[in-house]
Formats: sequence, C-alpha cells, structure tokens
Amino acid sequence: MKERLEAGDLIRVEQQEGARQWTLCNRYNSKENILEECLSFVSEIEDHLNRLVYRCFHGKVGLIKKVTKNKLDQPIVYEIEFPEGLYSCRALLAGKYLKKVTK
Repeated sequence: MKERLEAGDLIRVEQQEGARQWTLCNRYNSKENILEECLSFVSEIEDHLNRLVYRCFHGKVGLIKKVTKNKLDQPIVYEIEFPEGLYSCRALLAGKYLKKVTK
C-alpha cells in the first residue's frame, strides 16, 4: 500500500531508478510554482540544456502545508513549502517522487 501523505509531513524528493532517472523540477521562467517531471541532474546521461530550463528538486526536503482532496477523499494536489517557496505538486507525481522523512 502506498504511503499516505498528510499536511504537516516532512518529505524528501526522490528520483526514479532506471536508465534515465526522472525527478521533480520547476521551470525557471514559470510564474507559477508547479512541480513537474524532468530528468534528474545527477543522472549519468545528463541533458545540459535541462539546467537552463529547470530547477531540480532532487534531494530537497519540504513540508506539506495543504492537501486538496476530491469528493472521494483522495488527494489531488499537495502544496509543499521548500526553502525556495511554496510549490504545488499533483498527487500522481507525489506518489512517484515524494517520500516521507522518518526518524
């Protein structure tokens, strides 16, 4: 069963394992603070153009401030506070890349 994330949880952004490692990023030129998928900067196969477009969040720790749920009480969007500011992350991406920090 997937780990359920709630407001007040401390999380760390992870990356997918495999030939091309994906993680969460934010576009530099975006006015909205929305996290999306991009190639991890610590990958062996790095695309240097990604560094010009994306701010990589791999390894960063954040605090979940708010969870927006649908009528079935399923999470849709997480609002996460990082040192860089408050960011939104879709629940589908959160399930893939966010891991709760435990003791």
